Amino acid sequence: MSIIRTLLFAWGCLAALIMAFYAISWVVQADNPLRNEFGFGFGIGLLYGGPAWIGLPILVFIGRRELGQRKSLIVLSPVLVALASFALLAVMGGI
Repeated sequence: MSIIRTLLFAWGCLAALIMAFYAISWVVQADNPLRNEFGFGFGIGLLYGGPAWIGLPILVFIGRRELGQRKSLIVLSPVLVALASFALLAVMGGI
């Protein structure tokens, strides 16, 4: 179970970093004529991170006694970063 959790964590970190990069680029480069492409990059990160967004909360719930509170929060951090960048883009009007 810990191997699957580690793989999903790494997958989620990669996808969350991609999403955060494109969300920040979308917000910062408002005058860029290719701004629409940042939304596509964000969407690709969101889609490719799907297994991590679904699997990590399930595995944390299953192993909540084994992990404890601090490790559970660390394991869920890619999901939280993805949610924060999604909320940032939604509030700024990109979605």
